[in-house]
Amino acid sequence: MCSGVSAVILLAAIAPASVLASPSIPSGALHGLQWKKPFSPNTARYYPKRNAGPTSFSVNQVRNPEFDESINRNGLQALIHAYAKYGVELTPEIKKAVRMNPSVKEISLQKRAGNMTGTAPAVPPNGFDWEFISPVQIGTPPQTVYLDLDTGSADLWVFSAETPLEQTLDHDIYDPFISNTSSLIPNQTWRIQYGDGSGAAGIVYTDRVSIGNATSANQVVECATYVSQIFTKDPYCSGILGLGMSHGLSRTLSNFGAPSSLNSSLAKTFIDNIKDELEAPVFTANLKHSIAGNYNFGYINSSEYTSTDGPDGGIAYTPVDKTSVYWTFLATGYGVGPPVSDFEPSAKTGNPVVVGQSLMAVNRTYTAIADTGTTLLLVPSRIVRDYYARVVGSAYDPFWAGMVFPCDADLPDFSFYIGPGGGTYRGVVPGRYVNYVSVNGSHCYGGIQSSDAIGFAVFGALAIKSQFVVFDVGQKRIGFAAKELST
Repeated sequence: MCSGVSAVILLAAIAPASVLASPSIPSGALHGLQWKKPFSPNTARYYPKRNAGPTSFSVNQVRNPEFDESINRNGLQALIHAYAKYGVELTPEIKKAVRMNPSVKEISLQKRAGNMTGTAPAVPPNGFDWEFISPVQIGTPPQTVYLDLDTGSADLWVFSAETPLEQTLDHDIYDPFISNTSSLIPNQTWRIQYGDGSGAAGIVYTDRVSIGNATSANQVVECATYVSQIFTKDPYCSGILGLGMSHGLSRTLSNFGAPSSLNSSLAKTFIDNIKDELEAPVFTANLKHSIAGNYNFGYINSSEYTSTDGPDGGIAYTPVDKTSVYWTFLATGYGVGPPVSDFEPSAKTGNPVVVGQSLMAVNRTYTAIADTGTTLLLVPSRIVRDYYARVVGSAYDPFWAGMVFPCDADLPDFSFYIGPGGGTYRGVVPGRYVNYVSVNGSHCYGGIQSSDAIGFAVFGALAIKSQFVVFDVGQKRIGFAAKELST
C-alpha cells in the first residue's frame, strides 16, 4: 500500500468512533535526511533573509523495497487513480475496461461496517507514485514513519495504533497514546472511499509533525481506525503527507450540515504551518526517473538545475490559481519531437504546425496542475492525438482504456510551454519516460493519456521527474527549470 488520499477527504463531526488500540510498533531510525547550508545565494535574490531563526533542509527519498514494477505498475489503475483522486466519475470506456481487465478485478474489497457519513475519493495504490518515500516524524518523542509527499493533496493520513492489527501488517505506525503532545479532537472523524466500495476511515488528532528541522506543533493527523485490505499490501509505506493548498483541507470541515469540531485555524497543510520557520517560503521537487530524488524546503539549490544569467536564474515562474485546492497554472503551448527554432506565424495562433518530424503549437493555453502524487501525464485529447500520431503502431486499446504502442517504438519527446506569448520556457519530457509499463510483452501503456473528463491537465510524476520544480508558497507561483537527467 501507499494510497495518495485526495485533497477532498471529507471530515465529519458525528458520534465518536470506537478506538481500536493496538500495541505500539517501534518506529524505525530516521533515514534520508541531508542537512544543507541554511541559505542559497540564488534564493537570496528573491527573498529577504529573516531574523527569527530561519531554517532550510533537504529530504532525500528512499526506495520502497516492496515496490515491484511488474506487479505494482498498472496503466489502467493509474488512470482510475487520477479519476478517483479528483472526484471524477469513470468514463464508460474506463468502466468497460474495468469489467474486462482481470488485473483490476483482482482487487479484493472489504466492506466497512459502521455509520460514518459522507464519502470521498481515495486513490488506488498502483496509481500512486509510491516507488520512493520520505521519512516524517510525528509526536513527542518522535516516531518515524515513511510517507509519500503529495502536492496534489492537503491531508496527512497515516496508519496508527488506532488501526486494527490485522490491517497493519508490519507497517511503521504512529501511536498517539505514547506521544506527550497528541490531542484527540472530540467527535471529529474522516472517511475516504473508492467508487468500488474500498477505502479507509478514522479519527483525528493534532500533534507535532517534523520533516528535517522544521516542526508543525499542532498539525492535523488523520489516524485510520479501518482500512480496506488493498491498503495493507505495502508494509513499508504508512500514508501520505499533503503539500497542496490549505483550503483543500479547510473546505472539508463543514459537510453534511454538522458543525466540525476542528478549529479552522488548525486546518492547514504542513507546509503552510511551517512556512514562517523557513529561510524562504518555498519548497522544491527534484524527483528522478527510476532512482530516488529529493525535496528541499526553505531554499533553492542552484546546483540541482541548469542555471542561467536571467532574472530568475533559469527558473520560469507562472502564477498559480489562489482559489484552487491544487497547484494550478496555465500552460501556454505544447510540442512533439525535437524543438524548432523559428515558429511559423500560424503556430503563434495556437494552430499546430508540422516542421519535419516535429509538431508545435504555442499560444494554446490549457489549465494544468502539478501533482507529485499522480504518476501519469494527462493532457487534453487533442494533444494526446498529436503525440501518438508520431508513434508508429500506437492505438487506443479498450482493454486498457488508453493509448498503447509497440514497446520497441521510437517515442518522441513531449514539450510544454510556460509564459506569455506562447511560452518563454520550454520544458521537455523525454520520450523514454512515456513508456509507462508493458501490458503484454509486446505492447506498452503510454504515460501520456487524456485529461478531458477530469477538466484540467495533470502534470504527474512522469512530467515532474523531467524538471526541477519550485513551489513558491509565499508568492503563490510555480517555477520550472531544466536539469541534467541521469536516467
